[in-house]
Amino acid sequence: MLNRARCLLSCASLVLAAQAWAQTGTPLMSRVDAVRLADQASFGATEGLLTQMQTQGAAAWLQSQLALNTSRYTRGGGPEVHQNVQPTFFCDRAPYAGPNCWRDWFSTQPLLWDFYRNALTQPDQLRQRVAFALQQIVVVSGLEVSGTYGMRRHFQGLHDLALGNYRQVLRHVALSPVMGDFLNNANNDKSAPNENFARELLQLFSVGTCLLNADGTLQGGVCVPTYDNAMVRNYAHALTGWTYPTGGSASWGCWPAGTQCTFYGGDMQAAPALHDAIQRPLLGGVVKPAGSTAPQALDLVLDSLIQHPNTAPFISRQLIQFLVTSNPKPAYVQRVSQAFRTGQYTTRAAQVGSGVPGDLAATVAAILLDYEARAIQRQVSPNAGRLRDPALFMTGVLRGLNGSSDGEALSWW
Repeated sequence: MLNRARCLLSCASLVLAAQAWAQTGTPLMSRVDAVRLADQASFGATEGLLTQMQTQGAAAWLQSQLALNTSRYTRGGGPEVHQNVQPTFFCDRAPYAGPNCWRDWFSTQPLLWDFYRNALTQPDQLRQRVAFALQQIVVVSGLEVSGTYGMRRHFQGLHDLALGNYRQVLRHVALSPVMGDFLNNANNDKSAPNENFARELLQLFSVGTCLLNADGTLQGGVCVPTYDNAMVRNYAHALTGWTYPTGGSASWGCWPAGTQCTFYGGDMQAAPALHDAIQRPLLGGVVKPAGSTAPQALDLVLDSLIQHPNTAPFISRQLIQFLVTSNPKPAYVQRVSQAFRTGQYTTRAAQVGSGVPGDLAATVAAILLDYEARAIQRQVSPNAGRLRDPALFMTGVLRGLNGSSDGEALSWW
């Protein structure tokens, strides 16, 4: 009841603030409130951003950000690293040989430069912050997968989907050849399926390991497993039958038979000879029928995960942690989880969402416009807030000082 009253009070305050601005020219947000929102929803406050937030108010500023998609990953080499592959190492061949070959064609270093350039200068700040959070949830490692052009496509996809629907994020991840290579789902064979991707898809990317209440707390106060190893096996079988997209080639040919050579230039393609055709039960009563194709099985896998009652609180809590506070109260998680589950966030100040479960715009609106995000920390809890990531600390300093960078000085090197 107290949280409901706080929410109603917060919404009423937004309406009164809007009326005050219309009548007297008083800003919709105080300077301190704008700085707090900038800390949560951008890569750091600038004078222009704070003025924009104060003029528009939190809800209107957020809605204006939903349509922006300006940041691009453009640096680094192309797909030649996986085309006409020969026994001679790529960086030993002209015209690619040189001291920066590995950096420019295989590593994520050029993309790190793009990341910081975008964070410092591009206006789609909210989309970038959510994409930054997603990169830390659906993790892929540039230390184990080499191909700058593939990582560029992968990260651009997460950026473009950051305010879309989480089901599409999971589809992007499942069909990403970079992820397929990293977690061994590319060329995964029904006869002996590798479980890596299936296990991480369940454990880290969607439902988590313990059954949760809608507020993110453990059901019954103890960890009741969400799935067992037999279920992991079912998902591994259901996700077999995918190979790299067309475009790669090697002097020794592609292996195994019925697959394509390593290539990261598109979504993975179905390889029917590798796909498991046996009926497999999935979570939530969803069943992959006998004779299903790889694309049909993938749709059923995604249905089972988005529909599962764990996914909304499991993903919502992580997004709250990446944007607002490291230790969100259960009631806060439940309110955000409701927006994720229904695909809508509606108050007198804002109406966001498509009504489709997994809507990330609605989820992010619920996170940032909630009382616990907009109130002064000490009014919520002495433990509210979060420690800034090093990346956010560095961009915050530069943006606050109207600075610039090519990104090189901010890399881990």
